[in-house]
Amino acid sequence: LTTPQIAVLTTDQLGALTTGQIRSLSAPALHSLTTSQFAVLTPDAIAALSTTQISSLTTAQIASLSADQEAALTPAQIAMWSQNQATALSPQQIQALSAYQQIALL
Repeated sequence: LTTPQIAVLTTDQLGALTTGQIRSLSAPALHSLTTSQFAVLTPDAIAALSTTQISSLTTAQIASLSADQEAALTPAQIAMWSQNQATALSPQQIQALSAYQQIALL
């Protein structure tokens, strides 16, 4: 799917994509997801994101991570965030991170 195609998907349509299909999205396509679209990504899809995809997330997408999505992030994924991206997490989100995830923020 191209970035323009992703932009017009409903949350139901996006939620129907498989983990493999989400993983195959380009970084710009993933970056273009609204927070409503991003919210329907399953924890498995979040865990499967490449480091390139993870580093392309917007601060709004990071701030909108659900507890389940956040728990699915690997320390290696979190370590790919810029300082600006990492500061998008709320204090409550940071407290919910595992010790290994928190270390990855440093």
